[in-house]
Amino acid sequence: MLALLLCAVGAAIVLLPRLRPKAAPTAIGTTRGTPAVLSAESVQTLLRSVQDPALDINIVDLGLVRSVDVESGRVHVAIVFTSPFCPLRDVIINAIKDRVSSLEGVSRVDVSIDRSILWNPDLATDAGRKKLEGLMQWH
Repeated sequence: MLALLLCAVGAAIVLLPRLRPKAAPTAIGTTRGTPAVLSAESVQTLLRSVQDPALDINIVDLGLVRSVDVESGRVHVAIVFTSPFCPLRDVIINAIKDRVSSLEGVSRVDVSIDRSILWNPDLATDAGRKKLEGLMQWH
């Protein structure tokens, strides 16, 4: 009986990784391993899938992404936070790094904080401002 159980566990260990679903498409319509054009635009599009955890608005519409630069597989994203003392900054930075590093052709991801500007709702896109206005109606 024990041998049968060990055999079943061994088969599961071998077979389960092969049964996993393929990677879901990214925001730019490619998966890891599929050739894609790495550009500032493709990174910006992907960053729409990163949410500010406190506001549940993506960081592009919220106006947190100040710039995206791509050169030879290296991606640099400059961001601003809604507060200089944002307690969720590491969460957002790590989400950016995780998402962007999943793109084909990315060898390095750097995120810097742009301290030359203070965030304000005018930095948000029209869609971001509408979501912010909806949040403010609850307060």
